[in-house]
Amino acid sequence: MSKVQVSGVMTLRNAEEVGYPYIPSILSILPIVDEFLINDGGSDDGTWETLCTLADSFDEIELYQIPDGEPGAQWDVVDRQLDELIDVAGGEWLIESQCDEVWPRSSLHTVNEIMRSDTEYASIRQPRLSSSEWDGVSSYDYWTVRCVKNTPDLESHEGGDSFHTGGYSSPTEGYTSHNVPPETKVDAPFWHVHDFDRVAHAERHAFWLATESDLRREVYERTVE
Repeated sequence: MSKVQVSGVMTLRNAEEVGYPYIPSILSILPIVDEFLINDGGSDDGTWETLCTLADSFDEIELYQIPDGEPGAQWDVVDRQLDELIDVAGGEWLIESQCDEVWPRSSLHTVNEIMRSDTEYASIRQPRLSSSEWDGVSSYDYWTVRCVKNTPDLESHEGGDSFHTGGYSSPTEGYTSHNVPPETKVDAPFWHVHDFDRVAHAERHAFWLATESDLRREVYERTVE
């Protein structure tokens, strides 16, 4: 299997205040990225300081401060920040993790094998599951793209829920609106774990997903003290 560099990207702001499980989100995908570019859009709630602690613990993490800037549509701001991270990312592949999403090890193994192989595919479509009903049945799930080849014309759309290339105007025939063809579809789910009504429950689930190794558990416990 050839060595292909993979870049992780994330943008956030005031994740502590909102209650996003951003620490588990970051820790969950660190095992498969060669670099992890994280932008803070101007946090004033302690999020930036926690990110600095994580960066001190992991050489892969590179921090940026791209401000939210002029008021505008929420997703437009996120897309602009992600696009700036994409422009400096060195990986042949990108994996985006939103700060309320956590990846289990089995799914990481699946996508990592694809990204680091000589594949014809340019994106990986996976199930995104909700943990809002973590008693046996998820409240919703849909298939979306978080792993995509880092082509020169790659752009984020819809707040990182969609990636397009080549001056996107309409869906490519035979594909959905958010894709970079050719894509492969794999049953390797990741979890949306934030729930405003059940924050403590969601945090326990995030912790369980993110701390499958002693190292990540140690860093998690140290950063939330």
